Amino acid sequence: MPEYAITRSFELPLPLDGAWLAMSDTARVNLEAGNPSYRSVEEVQPDGSALRRSKGAAGALKLEWEESFGQWVHGRWALQERSFRTGPLSSARFGSRLVPVSPGRTRVEIEGAITWHGLVGTLLHWAGFMRKFVDQRVDLVQRLGEARAAAGGSPPALAPPRLGAEAERRLQTALAALRGRRDPKLVAALESLLRGAVETDLARIRPLALAAAWQAPAAAVIALVLDAHREGLLGMRWELLCPRCRGGKAAVGNLYELPRGTHCPSCNIDYERDFTRNVELVFRPEPWLRPLADGEYCLLGPATTPHVRVQHRLSPGESVELEAELAPGAYRLRSVEEGPERDIDWSGEAGFPEVVLTPEAVTQGPPAPPGRVRLRNDGPVPRFAVIEDRQWLAEVLTGDRVLALPAFRELCPEQVIRPGDEVAISRACVLFADLKGSTALYARLGDAAAYGLVRDYFAFFAERLTEAGGVLVKTMGDAVMAAFAEPEAAVATALAIHRDAAAFSRQHGGDALVSKIGLHAGPCVAVNTSGLMDYFGRTVNLAARLQAQSDGSDIVLTRAMAEDPAVAALIAGMPARDEVVQLRGIPEPTEIRRVQVEALATDGAEGSRVADPAAAQEAAAG
Repeated sequence: MPEYAITRSFELPLPLDGAWLAMSDTARVNLEAGNPSYRSVEEVQPDGSALRRSKGAAGALKLEWEESFGQWVHGRWALQERSFRTGPLSSARFGSRLVPVSPGRTRVEIEGAITWHGLVGTLLHWAGFMRKFVDQRVDLVQRLGEARAAAGGSPPALAPPRLGAEAERRLQTALAALRGRRDPKLVAALESLLRGAVETDLARIRPLALAAAWQAPAAAVIALVLDAHREGLLGMRWELLCPRCRGGKAAVGNLYELPRGTHCPSCNIDYERDFTRNVELVFRPEPWLRPLADGEYCLLGPATTPHVRVQHRLSPGESVELEAELAPGAYRLRSVEEGPERDIDWSGEAGFPEVVLTPEAVTQGPPAPPGRVRLRNDGPVPRFAVIEDRQWLAEVLTGDRVLALPAFRELCPEQVIRPGDEVAISRACVLFADLKGSTALYARLGDAAAYGLVRDYFAFFAERLTEAGGVLVKTMGDAVMAAFAEPEAAVATALAIHRDAAAFSRQHGGDALVSKIGLHAGPCVAVNTSGLMDYFGRTVNLAARLQAQSDGSDIVLTRAMAEDPAVAALIAGMPARDEVVQLRGIPEPTEIRRVQVEALATDGAEGSRVADPAAAQEAAAG
């Protein structure tokens, strides 16, 4: 069969990591080349693997092909292959390899081949179609690499679209409203993104990734995109991520539409939702501003799954050793196909353990030499071995974190869980606070005056709560329940309340109001009660019982929560006592830590050593 061999080599003014991002983003290359998006269907094969059949076009040519899973080693090389079922082409194979030239320059070496058949294929070859096709993509990779070097990150589109007059008017109106409420620098960054970014960067806008790219506080960026959603600039999407490939296999616009589970055809597995691990909130421009095409521009490139560090096809009984630089950390070893997986924490002290695939398990073999990995398939059918970085959640705005954000409650009141639905959350932090001596206060001041004082105190409480990134769940008489995504934010709130209580009391006539506070972190259930989010479960009950243990000069939390590294840093050096108590309604004894904070109930120098609640909010969001 006739073949056009591909050999190209060029240098990019980027270090290895930057060159990898430019070279591996094949979806953007196809988009900038003017190729339309395409759609794929996945068919499960008898051996459990998935076969992707795709339809697309290259100019006037209508093509259908089977798409193999890509192979790569992050930062080193990548290989993609297609086998065509219709059209003048028979197959296409592109392989790229990166070679560091200097600390700031990298050489890209491309090899591959395009084969064709029939008269049309031969005419295309004679007309130089194959050469022009390859040269265009090589030129785009070079231009995108140079643009990335100039921008210091993902560059804007090479030819940004122009907005129509009505879209421009609506955009300016919304931006003016945002500038009145948000950091103008962040609003300007959002405007640049919406105007100039390519479709592939807009299809899944991830707030935590934006915060990292903009070097901005995560809480501020989250609030900005939520506000932009309220202003009609951004659409909201709740995605149910596959626990294996991390792709969003179900996406809805409202929280109450989110299914309890779905099926991933790529991995051939059914899976349930988990708001802590696989429910992600992402955004995209509304169609009036930037209409996005349906379908994919490149489904299987490394940029689609950046957490996958190594992916390689292995025939039955095959073993390979590859050059790969992996940093110490948390990894998952698995295959692309349905099957077992294994989580490891690799210290880097010895070589990376050999990855051995069998039908029953993923096992570890002897360590590979430094700077290399070994993969082996002991099964009877071909498999794609995968080494993935488990830290992929760092840039995922998970559902449990969203539900505990005050900005979400304020800006998106329409986003609620479906009535009757119960959302299991793997970890939330619950704070209960109650006024000490409130009965005597009402007797001394009278109902009207005491109620006014308590109302002001709750407003004071809510301010500290919002500063630390918590949400007020409900009030119950003189008590309050709040929820947080991270325990350090809850502890920061408790310390801030004690720190500022004396100043509040002086401003309100000298009547000292003291809160009894208890906290606990753990799994719970979120539900919709009368249109409002509420939390239930053992974690909630335990936090309420801990609040009853407080005497008002302390905060009471479980010992496990107190030993959380972030919490421990906040309370380090403060007087504390460990106790074992029998709590009402809790069958087993509970280990608690009572942290004395009476000395902080002033507005003097002592309070200055309490952590800044805003810092805790940032830590909770990011």
